[in-house]
Amino acid sequence: LQLIIRDIPKYPYVNQLFNVTIQLIDDWNHLLNRTQHEEYPLYLKLCFDQNPPNDCNENILVIENNGAPLTISKTKTATIQMKITDISMYYENIKFVLYASCEKSHIRPAISEPMFAIRYRLTIEQYEKLDWEERYVWYKDMGGNKNWIALHLGLRDSNEELIARKVPLRVSLLYMNGMKALGVRGKDIFTIHPDTKLLIDETGEALLELRINDVSKNHVNQSFIIQVSPDTTNHPLNNDISPAFSIPIEVRSKKKKRTRDLAMSNALLPPSITQRTDATSSASSALLQ
Repeated sequence: LQLIIRDIPKYPYVNQLFNVTIQLIDDWNHLLNRTQHEEYPLYLKLCFDQNPPNDCNENILVIENNGAPLTISKTKTATIQMKITDISMYYENIKFVLYASCEKSHIRPAISEPMFAIRYRLTIEQYEKLDWEERYVWYKDMGGNKNWIALHLGLRDSNEELIARKVPLRVSLLYMNGMKALGVRGKDIFTIHPDTKLLIDETGEALLELRINDVSKNHVNQSFIIQVSPDTTNHPLNNDISPAFSIPIEVRSKKKKRTRDLAMSNALLPPSITQRTDATSSASSALLQ
């Protein structure tokens, strides 16, 4: 038997409670289905994401269990509420992991996916110039010089309030598996609009306009994800901010003629779409969770 830890947030807010699921599984990764109800004491601690994991100060992890002992059984899933009381930036930007163990020697312990505790989060508040009726498609060769993907960005705290803080930004283009997208034949994979200021200003917001210079077809039909991060290379004190990830964007050259004719015959404009990207965004949760 072994423990497994699920639902770990990739970028938890400092001092904000989150839920973690811990289960007992067999050697084939199957949940146990037994009638006997035997409970075992469960022990949790926060460690640094190192090899081997090194224990953190025990006061950094706070478990909300009203003083009751933690237990795990063969028939139940343990859902535990906890919070991290310090940001990773204060520990040389080393990520945290949760270590779960049981006193029974035949039950193997578990180590969670890494967590980077933050104070603020970059968010994508709104998208423009995407075709929402065709799975978030962007047509790069339509619209001429006015055709730029527009992302409205925000800097928010754990209460979803905008934070008035100037934050220089960096932009990357990724594939859906998290790997960096590469240009073909030495061509830059994306271009940022010359009027774009890569800066969250004193309003806590910014407008990013960019073009993706290649179609998904030339990248094994993969969609792209735009990552917007704080510039921590030149401004290391911005390591208390997590990046934002866009929805997956498929890039095509132009609409097919039949589709264009149908669109021209429809006098109704598509509704404006507002969508925020954060730690629980369904489309890019693989990069945040």
